[in-house]
Amino acid sequence: MKSKKNFSLFCLLFISIEAVANEEVNSKISFYTGLETVKSTLFPECGQLINLTRPKLIEIKKRHKYPKRALLSGIQAQILFKYTVTKTGEIENEEIIWSDSENGKYLENFEKAALKSLKTWIYEPAKGEFGNPVDLEIIKAVGFTIEGYEGYLNLLNMDKEYRSIAKNIKEENKILYINQINLILSREGLSSFQRAAFLYMRALYELGNNSSNQQIISTLEESQFSYFKPNFYSLNGEEQMYPIMGYNNQRLHSFAGVLAGELYAKESMWEESYINLSTALYYFYIENNGYIPKRFIKALSYLGIAAFNKGDLCVSYYSLDTAEKVSSYHKVGFPDSLVKAKEEAYKKYRELN
Repeated sequence: MKSKKNFSLFCLLFISIEAVANEEVNSKISFYTGLETVKSTLFPECGQLINLTRPKLIEIKKRHKYPKRALLSGIQAQILFKYTVTKTGEIENEEIIWSDSENGKYLENFEKAALKSLKTWIYEPAKGEFGNPVDLEIIKAVGFTIEGYEGYLNLLNMDKEYRSIAKNIKEENKILYINQINLILSREGLSSFQRAAFLYMRALYELGNNSSNQQIISTLEESQFSYFKPNFYSLNGEEQMYPIMGYNNQRLHSFAGVLAGELYAKESMWEESYINLSTALYYFYIENNGYIPKRFIKALSYLGIAAFNKGDLCVSYYSLDTAEKVSSYHKVGFPDSLVKAKEEAYKKYRELN
């Protein structure tokens, strides 16, 4: 829920998986194992359930209300629910399986507000192989975000220094700020997330200083090793998994993952590009309840190119199609070359299906 106008361009997507396990995995992003869920969340046409039609939300009688004190304090949160959508479209057996906030003292208020709204949701039920309504247990993330705060990182005692560097890193006297970044990174006592954030800032400096793509990628990979640590919730032992990270981690990945994905694409490293871009989009998407801002147009375009080159024509088409729609929504031009690439991806996809 955004506290102001919510620019939801696309329908909220609901992942049909049951949470039975919670496991932290290796932070090396090249070994990411949740891509089927990522793909089916961003582009449901590319990740359908076998012999099932997903439940569709048709009415929210009471939207979740932002806790007043948390809003005034600029605190945001994310709640992960598990519940059953019955064959009559109602919600049963709802429970919170994970939650995270920038300030733990408000977390209970966020959970109560989200749960109160959830009980008023009405679905068109899932349908089985022969079109009959069926009960289905699903997982759904609900985000509480404040408009204008989508890119805010909470670095606690390092927050002031980070903001100062972020504000001035593009100034002419860049050497002053890279020295400051390196000094901070040499300190003892940095949390893994603080280290990851300042490594991302170093990568931005390297980008502006015309360092090689390989050097910038190396810095971003070091950053990701410190922050990319998702937990997974799976459905009855099946391979499809719902990945979720802490609030700050997801937000940092929506920047660092995009930059890494674009640089990997420039190096024709399509698999790495695909993983970074799709996961960066996914984490922002679920945190912001389906809102895709203008800054992701380029990421969607690169994802379309990476997906085409790795042979995922469905994701290629829908990535480029979404990029074109977001461009239109924000009234910015979309290159003819990418329109042609989208049409080519669709043509090849239809030939194979």
